[in-house]
Amino acid sequence: MNEQDEVIGKGKREERGMQRFPISARACFLWKGPDDNWYESNGMTQNISARGVFIVTRSSPPLGGTVEITVDIPSVNPNAIAKGQLRGKGVVTRITPDTGFAAEVSFNVLRVKSSKPY
Repeated sequence: MNEQDEVIGKGKREERGMQRFPISARACFLWKGPDDNWYESNGMTQNISARGVFIVTRSSPPLGGTVEITVDIPSVNPNAIAKGQLRGKGVVTRITPDTGFAAEVSFNVLRVKSSKPY
């Protein structure tokens, strides 16, 4: 296996048809291991698109594995406490050693209530 195959995963060419947005936000993710135990880790998003995400982390789920991801989106208003969350379930499509992983995910947008009005 050459380095490109290792980065992209299983020798497949990566298809990037969606616009990516360079958003750095806290991400938590869960996956079920081969031992049927659930594992949890976290990282920071590097970019997000309508169909996926790249997460910078030291602990990556296995390639091809199902992953549940929650991304905390901070408010764009510095005076507000409100923030949003993206939650979704998807599949790990690429692992970049020592960097993180990409996943194809369908996100749902959730809003976390604020204690201050906008």
